[in-house]
Amino acid sequence: MRNRASVRRDKRGLMELPFKLFIMIILISATMSMGIISFRNMQRSAFEQHVKDELNGLIFLSHMISREGNLSSQEMVLDLSGDMFAGIDQIRFGDRVGGRTDIISYSMDWREQREIIHLRDDIHLTSSGNSSFTLRSGLHNIRLTCLYISDDTTVVIVSRAGERIDYSSFYSM
Repeated sequence: MRNRASVRRDKRGLMELPFKLFIMIILISATMSMGIISFRNMQRSAFEQHVKDELNGLIFLSHMISREGNLSSQEMVLDLSGDMFAGIDQIRFGDRVGGRTDIISYSMDWREQREIIHLRDDIHLTSSGNSSFTLRSGLHNIRLTCLYISDDTTVVIVSRAGERIDYSSFYSM
C-alpha cells in the first residue's frame, strides 16, 4: 500500500515537471536578455570614456608641443578599437585655419555626433593639408607638429606618423 501512494505522488510530480521547466526557461531568458542589454550599455559607456581619454591625451599633447616651440613634434598612438558592443564611426579633428579649429568631434555607431571644445584661442588644430582630419575605428599612429604662423597664431598639425607636411600652405594664408 505504501508503494502505491508514493508512485501516485511521483506521477503527479512528473506531470507538473514540464510546466515548471517551461516557467523556469521563460524567467531565465527574460533575465538573461536584461543582463545582456545592461552589459552592452556598460561596454558602450566604458568605450566612450576610453575614446574621451584618448582625445584628452591628444589635447594635452597639443598644448605641450605648442609650448616647446616652432616645428616641435610628438608622435602618439590613438587606440580607437571597438568591440562587438561598441565602435566608433569617425573622429574629426579641427578644420582649415580660420575655420572651426578648436573642436574635436566624434560619433559612435549608437550615438549622434558629439563635440569636445578643447584648445586655447591661439592654438589651431588642423591636418597636413590645412583641412579637417578624420579617423575611423582602429589603432592609429599620429604625429602632432607645432607651427608658429605669427605671434598670436599657433597651428598644431595632426597627421599620420611618417606623412610629409607641406608647411608652405600654412604661410600663404
